[in-house]
Amino acid sequence: MGQTARKAQRGRADERDARLEKARRRRLELDLDREARDARVDAAVADVYQAQDERQASVRAIVAADVKIGDAIVRILAEGVALAQAAELTELSVNQVQRLRAAAAEVKHAGSKAGHTGAVPVASSVGSADPREAVSAGRSLPLAGGRPAA
Repeated sequence: MGQTARKAQRGRADERDARLEKARRRRLELDLDREARDARVDAAVADVYQAQDERQASVRAIVAADVKIGDAIVRILAEGVALAQAAELTELSVNQVQRLRAAAAEVKHAGSKAGHTGAVPVASSVGSADPREAVSAGRSLPLAGGRPAA
């Protein structure tokens, strides 16, 4: 093989090495981008988990507040105040008063059935022990007739 052929072959090899080096650098840049993207996705997923935990705590707080309101409504009605008047006094609709009264009765009934007087999740009245399922399905506490509201 002649000098010229060797130089040409070496030149092609050097060009190939340069292209390989450029490709390797570009791949590493893309890998860094991919790692950054993966880190952003992981952070977003962690935020979703945290928000779900916060939502669960909020649902439990709302259920507990509904039970307290229902207990107070039961006490108002026990004083002989008419349902419509109790609704007016509390600035609630008659339907809300009925729903909250039913929720309080459900908890009281479930507590006496379980043999204790502690708080029992009201979500059981909508067909599920998990309040998140009722909320995600768009259901609320039952009306006075015992049917879940739509």
